[in-house]
Amino acid sequence: MVYSVSGQINTDVLRWFMDGVQQVLQKNGYRFVDPAEKDIRLVFNFVEASSPRPYRRKAQATYVISVVETNEQPQDVLRAAYPTLIRALSNLLIYIVNTGDHIHTYFVTLEQGYYKVPYEMGQDDKYFEYIFKRMEPLASSSLIINNEFEPDLPEDLWEGDDITEQVRLAAKKSTK
Repeated sequence: MVYSVSGQINTDVLRWFMDGVQQVLQKNGYRFVDPAEKDIRLVFNFVEASSPRPYRRKAQATYVISVVETNEQPQDVLRAAYPTLIRALSNLLIYIVNTGDHIHTYFVTLEQGYYKVPYEMGQDDKYFEYIFKRMEPLASSSLIINNEFEPDLPEDLWEGDDITEQVRLAAKKSTK
């Protein structure tokens, strides 16, 4: 598995973060390549919250994790971070809040969810192992959807079938 880094790593916290992530990636068999390479599977895209720039994928299967640092703990993490995820065209956003006294790390997902990654001072190895454990299954998966649109669906399928009815009922139950 190959990975790369894009964007500007312009603070001590972001440098510390990427150094720690690189160590755990390389320990787990990942190899760093130049961002201009093709067929990169994983890219860490460092962005500014005020003007996130997307990484231009050269392959459909490239998983992009954007990383941003802010100095204020927001009241609503999702409301503060989600626009950055979308504007950076990322699969996942790592939102780092550096209050000076503490570092709070959040994973923000496209499904409009987020969770906090615990960090304790002096426990860097544990922290970066946890970061790897949470991101690796996502980054190493291969989900490529190439939908085919069929404009001439047979008339007997216009109202669905047994399978679509089961899906409809399951969705109805899950929204209660």
